[in-house]
Amino acid sequence: MRHQQISMLVTVLLAPGCGSDADLPVTTTEQVDLPVLDIDQPERAAFMGQQTVRIQGQAIEGSAALDSLTVNDQESAFDSQGNIDLEWTPETGLNILGFRLEDVDDERAVDGRAFIWGPTWDSGQTIPGSLRLLLGPDLSDISSLLELVLEDPSTAQAMVGMTMEYEYADITVTSADIGGASVNLNPVSGALEGDFIFTDIWITYDVLGVDWYDWVSVSGSAWMDSLDIFVTLDVYAQGGKVWASTTAVDATINGFGFQVDWVPSFLEDLLVDWVSDMISSSLEEDVGDIMEELVEQYLAGLAMDTVLGEENPIHLSLALDSIEITSSGIRLELDASAWAKTSMDLPENAGSPHTEESQPDWDIAQGGSFAVLADDDLVNQFLFAYWATGALSHLTLDADEMTTLAGESLEPPLGPVDKVRIDFDLPPLMDEPTQDDQQMDLDIGELRLAFDRSDGVTLDFSINVSTGAVATFDENDSLLFTLDSRPAYVGVDVGVLEYDHALDPGDLAALIRLMVPPLLGSMGEVMPSFQVPPLDLGEITGFSSLAGVSMSFKDPEISVTQEGWLLLKGSFGSD
Repeated sequence: MRHQQISMLVTVLLAPGCGSDADLPVTTTEQVDLPVLDIDQPERAAFMGQQTVRIQGQAIEGSAALDSLTVNDQESAFDSQGNIDLEWTPETGLNILGFRLEDVDDERAVDGRAFIWGPTWDSGQTIPGSLRLLLGPDLSDISSLLELVLEDPSTAQAMVGMTMEYEYADITVTSADIGGASVNLNPVSGALEGDFIFTDIWITYDVLGVDWYDWVSVSGSAWMDSLDIFVTLDVYAQGGKVWASTTAVDATINGFGFQVDWVPSFLEDLLVDWVSDMISSSLEEDVGDIMEELVEQYLAGLAMDTVLGEENPIHLSLALDSIEITSSGIRLELDASAWAKTSMDLPENAGSPHTEESQPDWDIAQGGSFAVLADDDLVNQFLFAYWATGALSHLTLDADEMTTLAGESLEPPLGPVDKVRIDFDLPPLMDEPTQDDQQMDLDIGELRLAFDRSDGVTLDFSINVSTGAVATFDENDSLLFTLDSRPAYVGVDVGVLEYDHALDPGDLAALIRLMVPPLLGSMGEVMPSFQVPPLDLGEITGFSSLAGVSMSFKDPEISVTQEGWLLLKGSFGSD
């Protein structure tokens, strides 16, 4: 899989026309000494914490006197000796610096580098309140699960053998059957309300008299066209667990019928009340117990630890913090963390950015039966975990593989090559979108692209990119990313770390900048895809009737809120 990913990634580099550009001559330096830009600080691919950032280095003139230095298009200064010493105001997260040094003859030297600045979360460190789940206001998914449980024969069989002791007789159920059940569950302020309708209820029973009527021993049957039970359920979180309790139950009987072998007339009148009460009270208790248990286990299941991805699994650890029920649905707030097995030596202070942002309003998540709101800190911790697996490190293609992909060998100045090496020296980061037609921005820092030519020369580039991204879902509802490849909307800064000194490194950097947008267009194909795993209800509940039933995220839509949170809307239905 990894070989397939890197093969797709480099295909664009080998496409005809990408190896050289007629409008971009690569000049030699035999007649002109070019200016040199030597930046010492900040270091490439550093995790800098919250230390003061200084840009330090040397501007060295070539054949002509130096004229200007710009850093991220800001005019900057160097002293008469060419020394550069600037204090730079960073932003939390990925910072990309682009340098351009020019002399009076319009010759130039360029550099691009990136670093992560600010407080960070360690991999797997719990981020409080970083995940929100909204169920409803349409709770038909949970209602359908309650119907499956209540229609299971075990619900009716629970009445068999039940004995109710009354003043003149004991009544024991000998058989029971329920034709069907329908459930309508709705959220209201502070509670869940459920309307349960059982249809075609039938039981048979034995009657044994007591005391003066111990000679009575008869059998009978009873039926109801329907039994409507209205239940109010309180739901709350305590100690990281879900608790539910029934606070009100009210039953209405429709179409009650009764038949019994001969008994004294006064006892027959009592049996009508006793049997109807026995059926309704039994089902009231069952409904309350089942509703409490299923709601507790279902909501607790949403807060279970899970694993996303197979080849490089990312663990998502969840802990329930609070539950609130309003007319707009069930709101769950969770503490969460993402981590993975690390297969690389992490740099000092390595971690994902810890930003200080306000939380979005719950109302923004309405529009589907299920929504997920994830803090960008959690999303970036997830991306950091994926990067730390080494999945984006030490990717290579040899010359034969490249020739097969391109149909021809890579032309000068980048080729002919022995192999191409690709490394992401910093994790990608999600940010809020800067373009209206993009859902988010994706910042890529210190992407190392090295061409090992067959003549022994290596061309090694540091590519730093900020671009828009659109997330979509395939037919399997797996999350896929497409990166914005429009040159006008792609910010690129390139550093030339190693090069053929017969070539102009500024021209080489310009060539790489031309290659980056189409590279991004293909890069989405190698980005990891993730699917929200189905929730196996047979595993998380004790109901045999739900064995083999799972809940899956369907019809997803994705966006990023103004506060920078990732929002997934859709439905969570049973399979």
